[in-house]
Amino acid sequence: MPDFSTLSHLECSRTGEILDADTVQGTSGSGAPLLARYDLDRARTLVTRPTSPPARRTCGATTRCCPCGTPRTW
Repeated sequence: MPDFSTLSHLECSRTGEILDADTVQGTSGSGAPLLARYDLDRARTLVTRPTSPPARRTCGATTRCCPCGTPRTW
């Protein structure tokens, strides 16, 4: 896999057979969907949390449906 990917392997959802993630595949030999499996330890070293605070959640109300014009927060 490329250096930026944490994809480890593909796994048959029916039999548990492990398949190569570097090969383009749609289903396993038994015709079952494949599950993508990732190296989570490697992902922890590559991905960092944002330093800015998360955006405020709003209801998405606009002035048409919210007379005060101020979106409600949860």
